[in-house]
Amino acid sequence: MSPDFPDIPLARAIEHNAERYKQLATRLSDNIVGFQNWLSCLPGHFNERTSANADEGNHKRKRLVLSVISAGGGKRQLNYAFIDEKESATGEPKGGWMPLTGASVEIKREAIALFPALLRRILMRQRLEVERLESATEAFDRFAERFGVTGTVSA
Repeated sequence: MSPDFPDIPLARAIEHNAERYKQLATRLSDNIVGFQNWLSCLPGHFNERTSANADEGNHKRKRLVLSVISAGGGKRQLNYAFIDEKESATGEPKGGWMPLTGASVEIKREAIALFPALLRRILMRQRLEVERLESATEAFDRFAERFGVTGTVSA
């Protein structure tokens, strides 16, 4: 075989692995979009973030921060940024937030490891908001009873 041409079995294996990589990367991206859509279906307003430890990843001592924000039209968007300790104090990355859906496969892999922590933060926020709504409802009920406000408003 000429040195100008690759070994056929080797070339086929490389092509197969490249196609498999492409399929898996597409599936990963689609799953992240699905997760983002699921978050969009949740009622309420919440903006939460979580981050990896500074020593995780290979981004020159910056840490990955994952954020979910309420965007326009009831949609929620997963964003990411890399921040250093100085930026950590201000809470906002110098480079701004970038949509996770447009991130590299490597960043998506790192971000997925943060999904459970992000969901725990969302749950904590929901519990807090439920407690606040319960208190407000109870306060209104006391007010209504005291001043004789009756009836309900139907939507």
